[in-house]
Amino acid sequence: MIDLYLGMASPATLSFNAVIAFLGGIGAGIITAGMAPVIEMLFHYTTDITLLELANLDRPILRRLMLEAPGTYHHSMVVGSLVEAAATEIGANPILAKVCGYYHDVGKLKKPLYFIENQSDGRNKHDKLAPSMSALILIAHVKNGVEIARKHKLGQVIVDTIQQHHGTSLISYFYEKAKAVKGEDGINIDDFRYPGPRPQTREAGLVMLADVVEAASRTLENPTPSRIQAGAKPDQQDLFRWAAGLLRIDLERSTLDRQKLQQDIKRHPSPPD
Repeated sequence: MIDLYLGMASPATLSFNAVIAFLGGIGAGIITAGMAPVIEMLFHYTTDITLLELANLDRPILRRLMLEAPGTYHHSMVVGSLVEAAATEIGANPILAKVCGYYHDVGKLKKPLYFIENQSDGRNKHDKLAPSMSALILIAHVKNGVEIARKHKLGQVIVDTIQQHHGTSLISYFYEKAKAVKGEDGINIDDFRYPGPRPQTREAGLVMLADVVEAASRTLENPTPSRIQAGAKPDQQDLFRWAAGLLRIDLERSTLDRQKLQQDIKRHPSPPD
């Protein structure tokens, strides 16, 4: 560099330095690309590059979801879009949130017809099952989703969101149905709860919130923020409060503006047309 500044560098030296710089840049890129998977594996960290790959809708697991559980696939796409917009507003990771939304319900692939969004003939398979068995099937989709995510190496952050997207919420419909048959003393309320844990990150909290919003809005002809909350079931309202509370706590501990969250909840309460 000194020789170049003083005008003493020869053409041969300049050519040599240019070749070395070019090869060095290529080598650094190759090393970085090669080391990224190793770093992800060692530290259980998912890079944005991997997240962009996981967001590709042509991935086999998402195509299988589209073919075998089309209702769940549509639900997941809507949730992904909602959480991406919400994450952008509150300063969370929008790519991570979107990918978590895409994959949060992959466990429904094990028994897709036992979930109402995949039932098109008007018959509900749960009508012939005991409430406790129905609850087991619903709860199992979380465990099944974790297994599928690990099998397809989706990354620990996706696995964690799958585990957390229902928190420890109560499956109130089947709990009340079982209570009507056996009485409150004849059943264990914990048998009708998801195992959790509750969401530990903003992205997981957004997925929980969007999951409830989408499910509640699907039953309304003209979904609006007030109608969604008024029409939500008691357990869904609990999830509204929990997920929103989680995000508010996180905002209070950070430098983010709490008002952004309030604006986002009003702006993205229901799926787009």
